[in-house]
Amino acid sequence: MAVSQSSGVELIQESRDSHAIERVTTGVAAFVGRTLKGPVNQALSVGGFGEFQRHFGGLWQPSTVAYAVEQFFENGGRQALIVRIANGARPPTVTLPAGGAQLRLVALNPGSREYLRASVDYDGLNGAERDRFNLVVQRVRTAGSELVEDQEIYRRVSVLPACPRYVTDVLLQSRLVRVAEEVPGQRPDRTAGGPGGVAVGYTLSNPDGDDGAPLTDYDVIGAAGAHDVGMDRNDRMAGRGERFDHEAGGAFDGDRQVRRTADLPELAQQFAMQVKERQEECELDPLPAHERRIIHNALSDDTEIRTYSEGADPDRRVIIAPR
Repeated sequence: MAVSQSSGVELIQESRDSHAIERVTTGVAAFVGRTLKGPVNQALSVGGFGEFQRHFGGLWQPSTVAYAVEQFFENGGRQALIVRIANGARPPTVTLPAGGAQLRLVALNPGSREYLRASVDYDGLNGAERDRFNLVVQRVRTAGSELVEDQEIYRRVSVLPACPRYVTDVLLQSRLVRVAEEVPGQRPDRTAGGPGGVAVGYTLSNPDGDDGAPLTDYDVIGAAGAHDVGMDRNDRMAGRGERFDHEAGGAFDGDRQVRRTADLPELAQQFAMQVKERQEECELDPLPAHERRIIHNALSDDTEIRTYSEGADPDRRVIIAPR
């Protein structure tokens, strides 16, 4: 009801049940920072500190996030979104012997607490399938533990690039590993049995994972934001002989081994657009074989550019050039 006053002020009566601002839950929070382990640059929802420990490793002195999450749940928090970020953290590798060569796998998640193991067998394969093998990859709770937290099984994968089951391509679906280097021409050796007569043995990951350095503003902003800032600040693309300064641009930092494989096709398209606009080649920083393959595949249908690789591993690079 509205009542006009002589002062010109209009009074309006409203029900006490109506609220201008709807109430929202205060039991959900987001946390971004360093953790002992877990996926990098993706939000993961946890419903308690025990779940946080399983995915991200629990309390760790260099991580203020871990303590904040613990206190959040102790004080009534119900759901937390965790985003792990890292500065130069390095993932561990798994080395599978292949005759005189080796098939080298690299973990997707970086850090010294990412404990993986892998097993190779030839079960179910016939004598003519000399390029094929079965691969099992597991994440375990601690080094030497039999407590398996995650497992992936890939049957009848091949070391031949022309095969539909080429191991590099198949492992692009993996949540645990990627192929780190060129695939050897010979399939990996069958993994020997375990101790005490155990039929199935495993090759443990190498102790080469690293937790990285303290975070910087660059790490919090993220690669995409830093890339945009870097490209606006510097005209980095000059012609053959000069390279993109990816360290400043944040796209393919050779020292940063942690990168989301899913981001590579989008980044490849960004560089391809620059190449087409300027009609000049660009040379990317060194990349492992599986990431070079992603770049080539992402741009294979573009009729205005071509891609090729130059150099020898570990310094082999992708060149994006106008046709």
